[in-house]
Amino acid sequence: MSYSTVYKVFARPFRALFRIHIHGEENLPADGGYLVCANHTSVFDVVIVSVAVRRQVMYMAKAELFRIPVIGKMLASLGAYPVNRGMGDVTSIKKSIAFLDNGELVGIFPQGTRRPGVDPRTTPLKHGVGMIAYRAKAGVIPMYIKTKNHHVRFFKRTDLYIGSPIEYGELGFTEGGMKEYNAAAGKVFDRICSLGDEKEN
Repeated sequence: MSYSTVYKVFARPFRALFRIHIHGEENLPADGGYLVCANHTSVFDVVIVSVAVRRQVMYMAKAELFRIPVIGKMLASLGAYPVNRGMGDVTSIKKSIAFLDNGELVGIFPQGTRRPGVDPRTTPLKHGVGMIAYRAKAGVIPMYIKTKNHHVRFFKRTDLYIGSPIEYGELGFTEGGMKEYNAAAGKVFDRICSLGDEKEN
């Protein structure tokens, strides 16, 4: 099935399953390559973000998943691509940059892994979002997934707040490098968390 067909079939049921309330849809750009970045609480975060965005979002997925016959083919057909976590995976980074250069949306979680049950502001960040943004000269769409006690549960309300895009020029890059990548990642995640700070369940 094409992505548009999958979206039409599954978006409504998943919105009901997680009682997803979307705020700020008007902030989503109609076109152009952007990183889509959110806090990471649950394995379902990819679904929550995807059903909120009508444009297809490409995601890095653990390489191990692609070795499972049915799941691997399904992920690939939906635009996911493998990443070897815990090491510098140059191929997946280049693929992310190519998608962005082609005007696609690429999803990445700055925390790098799921952090359920804790305030996102207290968690460490990875520099990947800064590095990819710099190399692709791409802006970022910040999103905040807000749930009770930072846990995603079936039939419990989930609020997704979508902020205004952070354009590339706002990320403070001059020459690139690890220091700037980390600073940009911090700026992005601060904007993400601010979306949650300003709202109440």
